[in-house]
Amino acid sequence: MEKTLSQAHSYFEDVLRKQRKKNRIPMVLLFLFFGVGTVLGFTLDATEYPSARLGTFGLLCLPVVPFYLWYLRRENQGLLGLREPSHIVWFYGIQKGGKVNAVMVGFDNGKLYRMNLPLISFKEGFSQEGLQHLRACAPHAAEGYSEERRQAFNKEPGSLRA
Repeated sequence: MEKTLSQAHSYFEDVLRKQRKKNRIPMVLLFLFFGVGTVLGFTLDATEYPSARLGTFGLLCLPVVPFYLWYLRRENQGLLGLREPSHIVWFYGIQKGGKVNAVMVGFDNGKLYRMNLPLISFKEGFSQEGLQHLRACAPHAAEGYSEERRQAFNKEPGSLRA
């Protein structure tokens, strides 16, 4: 059991690390863009240079970027829950465009977390390894979405445990 737990945890940890890295690059570029806009806003005449008006926008958006970078570095709560697979009571795939692109994982404390799956290619779709790892490490958990399961999870999450 310990081996499947470490495989599921390391799989989703690797996926999240790669997704964070992809999100960090555009945020740093936006930070630089807003920083340059702010400098231009203070140094150029706003009535003569339209690009100087960007300074006001940059000044308003500049504090948002560090907060978002902090948010990207924060530990994913769903990943923390995968350390103890006995707490998983329900999981199901989320479909978009006819293909499963994420997994929702429900825990016995009533929390439901989304775990994105990596895209292999547009033709092949998303990797389904995450679902396989969850099946292996939480065979006691209910799999699949239904309205009855959602209502049961909202009332008593532990009731979904097989």
